[in-house]
Amino acid sequence: MAEEYTQLIMRRNGFDNLPDVDVPAGFTLRCFQDGDEAAWDYMVGDMCLEGFDKAIRSNRFFKPERVKMICYEGKPVATATAWGDEDGDESLSMLHMVAADPEFRGKGLGFCAVNAAMRHMKAEGKAATYLTTDDFRIPAIKIYLKLGYVPDMAREGHAERWKELYSKLGNINDSNKKQEK
Repeated sequence: MAEEYTQLIMRRNGFDNLPDVDVPAGFTLRCFQDGDEAAWDYMVGDMCLEGFDKAIRSNRFFKPERVKMICYEGKPVATATAWGDEDGDESLSMLHMVAADPEFRGKGLGFCAVNAAMRHMKAEGKAATYLTTDDFRIPAIKIYLKLGYVPDMAREGHAERWKELYSKLGNINDSNKKQEK
């Protein structure tokens, strides 16, 4: 019988040492505004087939200021969301729905959006954050590691998956890898 696939989990305790949010020239950072739904739906693509209204706006955790948008000429091209903990732990925030318009990937915008979402979590007084991701999301995992997230090895089979991932990631943030041994 095949092992059930589960998403990888990464965690970060506290929000010390976050870098400044340094949005590249020509881009702006803002929160979600009405009218951004179609751009959000396009960015998240196959990650979320429900659409913004069902996946985000209708959820009890939705607040426009939690949905960070990096924009180019006023159009959202990258996003990350500071979300609540589904189990109700008020001290935790979940990093949720990180995505970028394919045309704008590789420009550091995901890093900026995630950093902005994490700064929002800190401003809300959260003590820690976590996220779920997939093995094939290498560029996103690099961002998470750079911003201090570490793999959670609690689920069966995850240690082996992380070992394989680290071989693909190279030497990026070896300190995170050593913390998990």
